[in-house]
Amino acid sequence: MNKIVLKGLDQDVYFETLSNGLKVFLIPFLNKNSYYINYYVRYGAKDLEFVPNGQSDFTTSPKGIAHFIEHQVFETGEDLSVFEYFGRSGASCNAATDYDCTKYEVEGTTNLKENLDFLINYVNTPCFTEETIAKEKGIIIEEIRMYDDYPEWILINAMNKVTYNDYPIKYDIAGTKTSVNNTKLDDLYKCFNTFYVPNNMALVVGGNFDVEEVMSVIKNNEVLKDKKKNDLIKRKKYDENEQVVKKEEIIKADQLVIPRIGYVIKSKIGKLSKIDDFKMGASLFILLQKAFGNVSEFTEKMIEKKYLLNISFSNYTVEDYFIINIICETEKPDELIKEIDNRLKTVDVSKEDLERYKKVFIASKVRISDNVVATVSDIISDLVDYNDIIDNKIDLVKSITLKDIKNIKEKINMENKSVVKVLPNKK
Repeated sequence: MNKIVLKGLDQDVYFETLSNGLKVFLIPFLNKNSYYINYYVRYGAKDLEFVPNGQSDFTTSPKGIAHFIEHQVFETGEDLSVFEYFGRSGASCNAATDYDCTKYEVEGTTNLKENLDFLINYVNTPCFTEETIAKEKGIIIEEIRMYDDYPEWILINAMNKVTYNDYPIKYDIAGTKTSVNNTKLDDLYKCFNTFYVPNNMALVVGGNFDVEEVMSVIKNNEVLKDKKKNDLIKRKKYDENEQVVKKEEIIKADQLVIPRIGYVIKSKIGKLSKIDDFKMGASLFILLQKAFGNVSEFTEKMIEKKYLLNISFSNYTVEDYFIINIICETEKPDELIKEIDNRLKTVDVSKEDLERYKKVFIASKVRISDNVVATVSDIISDLVDYNDIIDNKIDLVKSITLKDIKNIKEKINMENKSVVKVLPNKK
């Protein structure tokens, strides 16, 4: 095993790529009683067009199928369900599908080796049948209906739809009622056999354990031994239009009392190395923190003027673009939008601001380094974003300069924004 030292955090990560291509990361915490396992598949809701394993032509799978598979993986064909198994052993389990990945997780305090072995077995042993998928269709469609009544979900999905022309991020993660109903057994196996292969997956374990013993459990798992490398997966590349789809979208929601707005800016940045991508994202977050943070002058002023009830923001990269998302709850959406426009144009970060935000960032990294779940999740985030680990984040943040902040501000394309308004449907 190789050892990666997370610089500035006094934390070691043991890493090995198995002969079948599975990446394994083990993070020992000698002062903790709990453990957390995250089994990650580089396959998410945006992976709709690809060349199936063993074939040569591209195929298109139904929207939402990655999420459908996540549900079906919990079908083991046994009387004892996955949830009951982990519950009896004093652990909890969960799973989640995003646009880029699917994650299966287990958290507990006892029976680590047994639960790890069981997790590997059921994730890698599909028991999809006509009967199980028929049952699951009803469950997923009900889930879609539930989220259709949730204002925050309506807003986020609408923001994606007005942002992306071609990227499949414009589609809901769970798909639609029609796409779920049209999903067939063959579709599930075709996607599973293409993406659920060791060289497209990673296993991250954090907790109080002996590294060699846990690695032995993984290497000796009989199901995993039989799993082979797949050919390099061919996924469709999209030539995304630089412009947002729509400048404005207005949606009426029956269950909403206070209006919400989603403010999106899409800016082309080009291909970046993982280091440049991280530094750019951190620099942009510092700029947004100064502009719209909870204790910023802007937020305090907008609350005082009764333009704003609450605000959140995020920034991330998708292929050649960086995206800024701002979500607000407001009784005065039009007035607030103008204020956000002006704030982004005029916000300035001083040297004192920069040093303060750097310290806040570093303190947060140090704080989560003592948390098993947060540390494993941070490793998974790196794998999702970069297919690798960045081990010197603190040093990179320390190296950010006012010039970096200025450069990223200049790249924000204020002309390429969209605003989504979700308004109460007053009858």
